[in-house]
Amino acid sequence: MKALLFTFLAICSYGFVSVSAVDDPDICAFDDVKLGILMRCVREKAWLMLRNGLDHLLHVYQCQSDTCVFNKICDEGDVTTALNKYMKPKPRREFWEIAKKCEKELPPDDVAA
Repeated sequence: MKALLFTFLAICSYGFVSVSAVDDPDICAFDDVKLGILMRCVREKAWLMLRNGLDHLLHVYQCQSDTCVFNKICDEGDVTTALNKYMKPKPRREFWEIAKKCEKELPPDDVAA
């Protein structure tokens, strides 16, 4: 019975994670202007733990700006993997929640160009 419960929870958890990941902004597809706007918005809306997490990324990637950090992360590969490696779970969740809200405030592609 425990095995069935565990399997059910694992499937539900996987479904939740994969569905929410589909909704996450594709940060690596943004140009520097949009990425800068998005990260400024995230920092303005972030609680202390997330701001500290972003500051830690600045230190890890030896950057002066969030745009530089995320460009380096995108060059490495996966943003989610980097955040999992360098950020605690609560700030990570907050990052994606705020990023989704901030993505809606980005200018359309034709305006940014």
